Amino acid sequence: MSRKSVIYTCDHPYHVSARFNNREWLEIPMSYAFGIYGNILSESIDRYHIHLHAFVLMNNHFHMIVSTPESNIGNFLKYFMTKTSKGIANRSQRINHIYGGRNHKSLIDNSVYYAHCLKYVLRNPVKAGVCTKVEDYPWSSISKKGNKICRLITPLSLGHEEHLPTSTKERISWFNVPPPAEVDRVISQACKRSIFKPKTDHLTKKHPNLFAHLPTPRSTKK
Repeated sequence: MSRKSVIYTCDHPYHVSARFNNREWLEIPMSYAFGIYGNILSESIDRYHIHLHAFVLMNNHFHMIVSTPESNIGNFLKYFMTKTSKGIANRSQRINHIYGGRNHKSLIDNSVYYAHCLKYVLRNPVKAGVCTKVEDYPWSSISKKGNKICRLITPLSLGHEEHLPTSTKERISWFNVPPPAEVDRVISQACKRSIFKPKTDHLTKKHPNLFAHLPTPRSTKK
C-alpha cells in the first residue's frame, strides 16, 4: 500500500494520534510520560511555532489537535515523535520502538467537524471508563487540576470554534454529554482519514447530520 501524501496547510488544524508498540501500556508512570510530552510540546512551540489546541495521553496512545501557522506539520511531527520516543525509552530503559507505526494525521477543514473532533479527543478517557467527566482526567489539556500542557493551549480562530460555547463551563458541559453511538462511530472513523470527513452511509447514501448534535449556535443565544 502506498503511503498517503502529507497535506500541508496553515489554514486548518490537524487531529494527530499514535499508538504505542503492540498497543502496550506505558512502562513508566503516567505522570512522568505526561511531563515528557509537556516538555517536548513546549519545545515544539518555540521551535516550530505550532499552536496546540488539545492533548490527551492514554495508557497506550495519545491524541492531539494542533495547527501549524508555518505549514510545517511534517517537520514538527518528525521532531515530536522522535523526541518523545527517546524520552520514554530512556526513562523506561527500553531498546524497542515506542510507537507501533506511523502517526495518523487528519486535516479538519470544517468548523462542525472540529467541534465533534475536539469532543471526541477530550472524551477518550470517559469512553475508556477511567473517569466520568472530561475535566477529571489528569493527563488531559482540559484537566481541572491544571498542568503544564493546559498552559500551552491556544484557542483557534473564531471561524473554527464558531459552534462551540464561548465559556469554558458551557464547553465542558457539552463535552460531558455522551454523543449517540452512531455519531461517535462516525467521528472515530473520520479521524483516521487524511482529511476529516464522515463516510457516506451505504444504505441512505447520505452523511450523518452532525450539525444536529452540536451545542446551540452562538447566533441563536440570547
